[in-house]
Amino acid sequence: MNLRRGVLAVLTVVAMATTFVGMTGGPAAAATLTVTNCNDSGSGSLRAAVAAAASGDTIMFGLSPACSVIKLTTGEIAITQSMTITGPGAAALAVSGNHASRVFNVSAGTVVTISGLTIENASTTGSGGGILNDGSLTVTASTLSNNTASSGGGGGIFNDFGSGPLTVTASTLSGNTASVGGGIYNNFGSGPLTVTASTLTNNNASINGGGIYNNFGSALTVTASTLTNNNASINGGGIYNFGSVTVTASTLTNNNASINGGGIVNGGGQMTVTASTLSNNTASSGDGGGIWNVGSLTVSGSTLTNNTANTSSDFGGGIYNSGGPLTVTASTLSGNTAAHGGAIFNNSGSSVTVTASTLSGNTGSGGGGGIFNGGSSTVSGSTFTGNAHGAIINAAGSVSVGGSIFSGDVCGGTAITDAGFNLDSGHSCVTVAANGSKIDTPAGLDPAGLANHGGPTQTIALVAGSAAIGLVPNPTAGLCPRMDQRGVANGPGQACDAGAYQTVPQQQSATIFEVKFNECMFLHVGYNRFPNGTIVHWTVTSNGFGTVDSGQYSAIGGGIHGSKTYHFLSIPLTTALHPEPVQSHAHFTWTIGTTTTHYTVTRDPGC
Repeated sequence: MNLRRGVLAVLTVVAMATTFVGMTGGPAAAATLTVTNCNDSGSGSLRAAVAAAASGDTIMFGLSPACSVIKLTTGEIAITQSMTITGPGAAALAVSGNHASRVFNVSAGTVVTISGLTIENASTTGSGGGILNDGSLTVTASTLSNNTASSGGGGGIFNDFGSGPLTVTASTLSGNTASVGGGIYNNFGSGPLTVTASTLTNNNASINGGGIYNNFGSALTVTASTLTNNNASINGGGIYNFGSVTVTASTLTNNNASINGGGIVNGGGQMTVTASTLSNNTASSGDGGGIWNVGSLTVSGSTLTNNTANTSSDFGGGIYNSGGPLTVTASTLSGNTAAHGGAIFNNSGSSVTVTASTLSGNTGSGGGGGIFNGGSSTVSGSTFTGNAHGAIINAAGSVSVGGSIFSGDVCGGTAITDAGFNLDSGHSCVTVAANGSKIDTPAGLDPAGLANHGGPTQTIALVAGSAAIGLVPNPTAGLCPRMDQRGVANGPGQACDAGAYQTVPQQQSATIFEVKFNECMFLHVGYNRFPNGTIVHWTVTSNGFGTVDSGQYSAIGGGIHGSKTYHFLSIPLTTALHPEPVQSHAHFTWTIGTTTTHYTVTRDPGC
């Protein structure tokens, strides 16, 4: 959607400011202006301070008498110079649009930082209910709440065409409303939008993008943030994207779209979702409870759980994919619900690749609790269990599966290609015991189901003696060696397990076999292979000087032995070329299972 202020064109006015410099002086230093009252205008007001500020000035607040709301009664405040506005804290001071105007209009060419303020109750019939940004804007530790852009975009903030970057950090946007982009609208041709450590909640869009709308040709990065309870009356309850989006270490939960994409709509752009959780999002009368994708989508190290698409007729409770490509790696999809494709619906002409992932407890009431395929699907090293109405239903197109587990699930539709070394507790997903695959064989999954076994997502462990252990020979192209869903690798020469969980034989002991002090300053340690991730703690003490160095390292499994060299410059030396005149000791401690081992080596005076 192309939202532009103006009917035929955008007229850009460049204001040139000149600083006159005396023959013996330099430019005037940036000043600090203080707001002393909560009046709309006049001496000591915020409006007066902004109007008086020169480029680079800072506005602070020293309110006397104390007050908590600046209520604007004569319209928005225009910011035409670069400046920093530092409030006393979002809980301490609000600037209100009085339900009659937006609060700030940031001009093109400016660089503005706003922190420690609440911007509330602003309203416009255009775009940018709380803030309209045409410059470069940073909003930090602030709140934008109950702002409205009734016929435009960005109830909280509108980042306009041709603007610089918009950065939102440690802030909250709540209860904002717009036609598109209830919380934030990032227009086409604008600078990148970066949202970090922030919360967008209860924002509403009467069309698309309840939380955030990211338009064509624009970039959005969301990191360590939460989008919850946002609503779109049509598509994209949490995020609606036409550009490029990266979501990392973030949570989208309880968002709703009346039609498609309860959590996210990727409407043709590029999207990456990493180490994030999408849960309890709903597409009330459409597809893609968690994500609706018609672009390029990569999901890795993430969890999609309890998302819902209309169960009576619609598709893709976790992910709806039409166009693709869709890649799902090291992720868990569980408890998602739709009519077809509880976890994933892959439409005709689309492609999906699922690797080292777990699909558990999903429901497709009309078929395909795990995957409903109409295009091309490739699955490797993954686990399917407890998916109602089929792990995979291949309605059309092709499905290839290798090195995977089907436990208690059935498959249907056109035959699935066995790429080898699968384990099926029945014989509908893998129909014959060929290509190293096993049928009618219990999978040996931990009955506790999904649990925390390390890594960014929950996984299902294998019990001792599982037929999946060591099922895939090493090497097998595309299947072994490999990293499992948790990021755990099979050992050197070790066969790989089928499914998303790789067991690693634990050594019962490890031995440091060589410790050498070289030139009095270097400590070289050689050791046999520790189990992956074993933490080795070490200290070096010197008689008369106590502890002179210490640290720890994670022993790397996968080799017959390894080595490490330390440089102890803090050990007192008589000179750089002569031996240390005191005795030193290197102490090592590590724990494997319930056994803790201590190892000490002594260096005599003179090395």
